[in-house]
Amino acid sequence: MNKEIKKAINFFGEGRVLEAREILHINFSKSKKSSEIWFLKGLIESSQNNYNEAIKSFKKGISIKNNNSEIYNALGSAYYNTKKNEQAIIAFKKSINYDEKNLFPYKNLGIIYHSLNEYDYSIKYLKKFIDKSKTIEKDVLILISNSYAKINNFDSALNYLKKGLENNQEDIILLTEIASLYFKNKNYENSINFYNKTIKILPDYAIGYNGIGMAYSEMNNLRKALINFDKALKINPSFFDSLVNTGNCLQKIEAYEEAITFYQRALKINGNNPELLSNIGTLFLKINKGEPAIEKFDEALKIVPENVKIIHNKATAYQQMGLIDEAKKLFRKAVNLEPNYGDSLLALSYTEKLKIDDPLIIKAEKNLDKLKLLDNKSSMAFALAKVYGDNKLYKDSSRYLIQANSDYRKTIKFSNQTTKKIIDIMSGFNDINPNLVKNSSDPCPIFIIGLPRSGTTLLEQILSNHEDIFGAGELTFMPKAIELSGLMENLIENKTDQKINQDQWDKIYSHYTENIKKINKYNKPFITDKLPGNFIYAHIILNTLHNAKIIHIKRDKNDNCLSLFQTKFIGLHQYAYNTEEIKFYYKKYSEMMQLWNEKYAKKIFNISYEDIIHNPDESLGDLIKWLGLSYSEDMKKIENNQRIVKTASNVNVRKEIFNNSINKWKNYEDFIPDLFTELD
Repeated sequence: MNKEIKKAINFFGEGRVLEAREILHINFSKSKKSSEIWFLKGLIESSQNNYNEAIKSFKKGISIKNNNSEIYNALGSAYYNTKKNEQAIIAFKKSINYDEKNLFPYKNLGIIYHSLNEYDYSIKYLKKFIDKSKTIEKDVLILISNSYAKINNFDSALNYLKKGLENNQEDIILLTEIASLYFKNKNYENSINFYNKTIKILPDYAIGYNGIGMAYSEMNNLRKALINFDKALKINPSFFDSLVNTGNCLQKIEAYEEAITFYQRALKINGNNPELLSNIGTLFLKINKGEPAIEKFDEALKIVPENVKIIHNKATAYQQMGLIDEAKKLFRKAVNLEPNYGDSLLALSYTEKLKIDDPLIIKAEKNLDKLKLLDNKSSMAFALAKVYGDNKLYKDSSRYLIQANSDYRKTIKFSNQTTKKIIDIMSGFNDINPNLVKNSSDPCPIFIIGLPRSGTTLLEQILSNHEDIFGAGELTFMPKAIELSGLMENLIENKTDQKINQDQWDKIYSHYTENIKKINKYNKPFITDKLPGNFIYAHIILNTLHNAKIIHIKRDKNDNCLSLFQTKFIGLHQYAYNTEEIKFYYKKYSEMMQLWNEKYAKKIFNISYEDIIHNPDESLGDLIKWLGLSYSEDMKKIENNQRIVKTASNVNVRKEIFNNSINKWKNYEDFIPDLFTELD
């Protein structure tokens, strides 16, 4: 090799590119027959990202000398940078063939195979690199660990990271990788331990606090999660991940407005994040701000115009706002873009009466058995059941219903024993609040209780037509208040030696009243809370809120059970996807309501769905009188009520009151008989 060219190659290796270029310029014309000059030229072209020119130079060098391992390795790197992966792999392997002691192609093959998700091959070449190398490179250990993690070999992934710690127990990067690996493997306690090690070494390590927060969030210890995210943000107020994670935590505890604040701070750092924009839109919808929600969805769709999930979210906003035509168009658009997107087809089936020969339905039936994700597959089957039912083809509707519920039930961890335990505990809880707070400035909460799909949404829509009643929808304030007070934990753990103290009663009262005051934006004297499952907490409600009103709405058992079986709920009512579990829940609910009606006969108003449909003026008149208000027939005109409705009934309550759902179960009794028999 020409001494000057060799010197230039060495200069290049030391990063002295300008000096290497000068030597190339001087020697190029007289050394064109040297493979080394073309090697040098290719290296310099690569340093300037001129990879295609580099490839030409390397090939020229190889044509002069075909067995140069270094040139083949450099050629492979140039191919890799132009995304010509197959040519890169061939070049790297030839580099090894001509010199097995050249370490770089082993490492490069490990990198390229990892990028191609071929993790077994990545591990193979990276291990050879490690075996042949005299020094252990941290980036290689991390890459091989990541490859093992991708094939779910957690132990090997962890061992390679720990190998790096042998030389330096305080390596922040390796400790962080180990903590992250434990997190991915859902070993949250060990994840926290290793993140804590990083903080002891570097007290201002925001990544460490963020990691601890993420682990606590997954463990549902949201208080500690928020504390650690806050510490990360005090160190780095612009830490995008911690801002988003804080928003996620606040969303879990239903502090939606606070969550929006943190998401908006994150947007200032990354304003082109469609997922974040969509998330903010969803939260605006949760706090009944429909127009701002639409604005955020539109901002997201400017970035990703054909994102099916965001189109679906925008359609959902329109649907909940009562803008059914707009919702219909967008749901159909989403399904046209992605025919296998079950959630949009299901939503469309509620906004539009589809025919079974609709091309979307034909595609859905054709593709149903090919779908692998049970959640999505169940949505598709629920949609088909709805369409066939609407077209009065009840046998086919039943077939799809059974499949939909069976598929979705497989995704849920649920036991009847959970239901029994909670209801039995609440039924046996008899402590009385000796110091009931009686604040005359508190709005009067009207709890509408019963089973889901019993008519609770219809009743709330009617009541919220009254000028003195604010319809707040399904609030989770009461179960949250009970949880935060520690009362439920004491009862579940059977701490009979601990009487319920006044502080716990007061915490329930404070949490509930503070939250309903926040959302009662028109300061109306009455506010409805129609979370059906609040029937479990009737005793606590009446011993916490001095002015609480409880309305129990009951529907024909068979119609109610059918409607439960026909509905895919969002994250709730886990008993609703199996006929025996539905009947068991119904039985426990009936027993509990019998208990409450005996115990609190004067404090609970019972009304039936059927009476509202057949005798609205009489039944509703009696109810309104019981509330101490005056009844008007205009209250029945629910089609004029434009409030946001988020339940599965949000389309039906935009229409005039109808009786199509009464005795509907008889259309299905021959095809799903188990649903309508008594519990064994």
